[in-house]
Amino acid sequence: MHLKSLVDTFRRICFVATSSAAAALKTKSIESGAGRFTEFVLPSLTFAEYLRFIEREEELIREEEERGILRFAANDLHGLNEVFIDYLNFGGYPEAVFMQAVRQNPRPYIKSDIIDKVLLRDLSILYGITESRS
Repeated sequence: MHLKSLVDTFRRICFVATSSAAAALKTKSIESGAGRFTEFVLPSLTFAEYLRFIEREEELIREEEERGILRFAANDLHGLNEVFIDYLNFGGYPEAVFMQAVRQNPRPYIKSDIIDKVLLRDLSILYGITESRS
């Protein structure tokens, strides 16, 4: 049974379906899902969110007010820059933020979750790429 049929049949039940290939599902589906589906796009973490998640926000930055304008300043610019490099490498992926094992050895994670799933599978489906070189 397809999701549309389930939603139509069991109207009192709320179904949640997640996918990293939402764009591919949307473009390839023959059903519009109008009135049945709500799409939520979850962006990657911002640098501010990343700082909060790793609990380094208060240590690295402070708020300053100058002539009524709120600004942020670095408590430790070198430390902030080091954390920013980590954010560039892992910050967009909450799994990497929360899992020390992923940060210590990112190669398998990047290969399986990013290269294999996103680049080789999802984008191939979305754009009709039939041949890929890895």
